[in-house]
Amino acid sequence: MTIAHDYVEKITTRNTLPGIYHRIRTLVAAPDTNMSEYVVAINSDPALAARVMDMANSSFFNSSRNINTIEQAISHLGVLQLKDILLCNLTIRAFATIPDSIINLSEFWKSSILCGIIARMLARQCEAPTSDQLFTLGLLHDIGHLVMYSTIPEQTLEIFSESRRRNKPIAVIEQEKLEVDYAQIGSELMQHWSFPESYQEVTAHHPDPKNAAQYYFETAIVHIARSLAFHDGNPKSRKQFQIKPIAWSITNLAEENITEVRQQALKYIDEISNCLQANNNNNTINVSQIK
Repeated sequence: MTIAHDYVEKITTRNTLPGIYHRIRTLVAAPDTNMSEYVVAINSDPALAARVMDMANSSFFNSSRNINTIEQAISHLGVLQLKDILLCNLTIRAFATIPDSIINLSEFWKSSILCGIIARMLARQCEAPTSDQLFTLGLLHDIGHLVMYSTIPEQTLEIFSESRRRNKPIAVIEQEKLEVDYAQIGSELMQHWSFPESYQEVTAHHPDPKNAAQYYFETAIVHIARSLAFHDGNPKSRKQFQIKPIAWSITNLAEENITEVRQQALKYIDEISNCLQANNNNNTINVSQIK
């Protein structure tokens, strides 16, 4: 039993991802699944079907034609990208009841979505075959903080304040105060929800990519993307990137190669935020019940 497990257990006893995600995972894993089975599964959740259509028609996913049916959307996105889009939307939906008095969820997800957009752009710059997957890895990297906001909100906010005051990474302060950090908690939640092993590892180790056991590149990309996404955009404060040298070595990127990426990513942030966050009122966590 780990400290991270203790935090996750407080919410997962009352929450699971909806069955639609597990249905899609089963379909993806089956070698003989046909398109009609995906269409039936997606259409069983009208709100989710709408999000899939929005994403398929977004400029971010390079739609050059008007997509009018779920079948066209799946063909355009591909089943693996479809699964990831569902995963992102359902995770956003699952935490939608955290009170505004604790955190502005819209802004939280905007920052996370920006991280995902940047991660995908950086991976494409590196010509990595996992570039589409890195959108999801970047978007979901911070979900451990949602667990913390749901269980220890006041302490979490205090830690954020101390991190800014001392100009130290948030994970460092969390380890000092809690003996666990948001990345470990997020990875534990992913394990509980049966996310892929790569998602668990990248989430656990993105604060320090040298600790990754297998997915070095993806972990380093998310590490860099988070730093860019949470940066204030002021070139004079680049020292706040706090990007570890090993991340540059793993990816072969350099700071001068990425200075425009954040600005480019901001062009898509409103579009993707609207696609993923709209009508997410079918919630499964009751924060007021969490002890």
